[in-house]
Amino acid sequence: MRIYLIRHGQTDWNVAKKIQGTTNIPLNATGIEQAHAVGRMFAEKSDEYPIDYLYTSFLDRAHVTADIIGEHIGLPAAVADGVHELDLGGFEGLTWAEAEAKYGPVYYAWFENRQFAKTPDGGEAYRDAYDRCHTAVRRLAALHPDARGIAIVSHGGTIFATIAAITDTDFDHMEKYPIGNLSVAVTEYDPKSDGWEFITIDNDATPANSTTVMR
Repeated sequence: MRIYLIRHGQTDWNVAKKIQGTTNIPLNATGIEQAHAVGRMFAEKSDEYPIDYLYTSFLDRAHVTADIIGEHIGLPAAVADGVHELDLGGFEGLTWAEAEAKYGPVYYAWFENRQFAKTPDGGEAYRDAYDRCHTAVRRLAALHPDARGIAIVSHGGTIFATIAAITDTDFDHMEKYPIGNLSVAVTEYDPKSDGWEFITIDNDATPANSTTVMR
């Protein structure tokens, strides 16, 4: 079955390049328009992108994005546990440059091993986000074994971590997978083997922009 991992629309913190993590920041006007654009794309490309079920992170920026997409494709959005953004601890609310300046050696140690190292002040590692996202996909696939496609509105860090894991790509080489607001990461999941394959990133409706995730 196809699993579409969709990054939420733009927020003011995206524009300011602030680290959001689990901080509940709403969509801005651009983000709302981006969500409509992707919703229209899915409606127009229903043969290419069949979607039988629509899920979302509990965070407002994802939930509102999913609700707008659902309006266009005629599906309600349900909250799925485990697909929210990774908790970035003390980094949240800062820019990456501010986090580097504030945490110094702690930041550098984290950055060198950020796939597995947890962020300071109670945060998660990127691998934590992938593990819970993978668990969520297993659970949704078990609930909907005959689904052609399941769309999940999630977040840049979680999608970034997931693509890195399923493609076995080192974080230092993830620039080939630009994940802008409303990017659609198209993947294929096989419930029988628990195999998960990356297919492509579709940025046709909303091209990757200045808020692309590269961390």
